[in-house]
Amino acid sequence: MEAQSKWQVQSDDYGNLYFYNTITGESVWQLPEEEEEVEVVDVAKTKNQNDDKVVELNRPREQYSIYAIAVGVADTLVKIVEMIEDKAENLKKSKIRRKFVSPAAEQRFLKNAAKEEKKKKHLRDRVVTAYVNVLVPTIETGGDGGEKRREVGSLFKAEESRR
Repeated sequence: MEAQSKWQVQSDDYGNLYFYNTITGESVWQLPEEEEEVEVVDVAKTKNQNDDKVVELNRPREQYSIYAIAVGVADTLVKIVEMIEDKAENLKKSKIRRKFVSPAAEQRFLKNAAKEEKKKKHLRDRVVTAYVNVLVPTIETGGDGGEKRREVGSLFKAEESRR
């Protein structure tokens, strides 16, 4: 168990990922070769009424799908961007004094906060989709490649589509 959990994935202030050895305190940019074959362990804690137990779910690296990895990378990217935005917003708020806020202004603030959350979710979904589209190889047609594709004209002209 010690060998499996001694390397943790961390990120620095700039969002760069590195590996931290919890036993020696060593930080490296790439996982050492002797540790690459170790299985990754997901630990799920469940509390029963009778006793507290830790249930370990062993999951080899090979079982992680490309999609799950891509979603994890995209989530990390979005979290880094959100962290930078939050730090900038906190810095901006620290310079502004708190003024009296009317109930209507407070409702607008809550409404705008809900819109921002919706935008963040939409951004996350777009980043995940874009990242997965980059990873998925383009599908080639089964032909010999010598055939030229038939050009298909649009159904409407640009002016007609703007009406």
